[in-house]
Amino acid sequence: MQKKGKKSYSNVVESIISIKGFKDPLPFLMCRDHPTLIENGTKINYNDALSYYMVKNGLLNPKIYENATGSLIIRKCIYDPYKVHGEGYCMKNCIDNGYFHESADGSCYLCRLEGKGSCYHYGLEVFIVPQPKKNISGNITEKSISGSDHVLFNDHYPGNIVEFFKKR
Repeated sequence: MQKKGKKSYSNVVESIISIKGFKDPLPFLMCRDHPTLIENGTKINYNDALSYYMVKNGLLNPKIYENATGSLIIRKCIYDPYKVHGEGYCMKNCIDNGYFHESADGSCYLCRLEGKGSCYHYGLEVFIVPQPKKNISGNITEKSISGSDHVLFNDHYPGNIVEFFKKR
């Protein structure tokens, strides 16, 4: 028998529920100091909220994340195993559809509710899509850090431009 305050209990009830279809709370919590991001029911437009977050945290090239977009609704990625994302148009399709991926690096849903970009539980990740800056010739002139949300909201390591698809 356990006690908490004046109440007592003898067991802990556990249940497993799906988070599929839930809204991702993490972007709103991470950008709460400058809440200019908006959502349209399925996607998030960060406006300048993410670049503000990046400046505040000393991250590289925040300008490229002005008007970045991301998925709002948690949808499990249909491409499994994850390593197939390098084949064909798989990664582009995944990003276009806003799929979330199981990830040991990303935070679980309960930690996302607490505003944690990473945790020790097995979690999930989603891509945040920056708006590339191009010169007159159409070449990309500025690079972003990796588009995985746990990289931006916790790990803060530099990355490279994501190649959406590769021809074989």
